Amino acid sequence: MVKTRREFLAATGMGLVGAAVAAESAVNAHTDGEAAPRAGQEPTQAPAGMPPAFGTAQPAGPEVSMGTFVEAGKLVQVEWNKRDLEQAAGSWRVNMAPLYERRVGP
Repeated sequence: MVKTRREFLAATGMGLVGAAVAAESAVNAHTDGEAAPRAGQEPTQAPAGMPPAFGTAQPAGPEVSMGTFVEAGKLVQVEWNKRDLEQAAGSWRVNMAPLYERRVGP
């Protein structure tokens, strides 16, 4: 039996809704019986091996000065203003820490 486009779209839409509901319930189900944290709530402890959130890790890697960014900007032909240079140099070690940790370990 050939389905019309309308019948196909109705059946497909209901299938997608069912899949989304099933996926949501699977995500919220925990094997240890605890309820899943609600949106906006912070978990009490991160799972082992989980990288920190971006920009929250301990500083890692070499110190980078504003002069380093000025020289790099010359290579790629980008001009920086003073505020952007200060921000980039000041946050470089914190923002790059997860990448260093992935490369060399904690």
